[in-house]
Amino acid sequence: MTETFSNRARTIAGVKIKPKWAWSKSYAQHVSENYNAKPDTPKAQNERARKYNQWLAERGQSDNTQDLLASLANDLRPMVNDVETGIKTTQDHYGQYMSILHSLAGNDKRKAQIIAKALILAGANKNGVYSALQVSF
Repeated sequence: MTETFSNRARTIAGVKIKPKWAWSKSYAQHVSENYNAKPDTPKAQNERARKYNQWLAERGQSDNTQDLLASLANDLRPMVNDVETGIKTTQDHYGQYMSILHSLAGNDKRKAQIIAKALILAGANKNGVYSALQVSF
C-alpha cells in the first residue's frame, strides 16, 4: 500500500511529521514502502542483508571478529606487558589475569572468553589466562 504525500500533518508509525520539514516527504515515502512489508519473507531478508552490507561498505567498516579481537588486543597490550614483566605471584600470572578478567567482564562468562582471547593475542601467557578463566568461570 503506497501513501501519497499531502500538505497536512499526519502520524506515520507513531511519528508525527509535518510537510514543511525537509525530510518529511522522503520519510513518509520510506515508511509507506517499508512499514507494511512482510519481514519474514526471504525476499525481505535478502534485501535487509543487502542494505546492511551496503551500509558497512559505505562506512568502510568490517564485521570481522578477528579485526575486533586484534583491536581489543592492542588496547590490552600495556596491561599484559605490566603483568608479564612484573613479579610472578602465582603460576603463569593467573592471579593477575583473573583480576583483569573480572574487572573487564564482571560475571559474564562470554565477555570473559572474548577478553581471554584478546589477552592471548596481546602476548599474555596462554596457560595463565586459561587457568584464570577456568578458576573464575
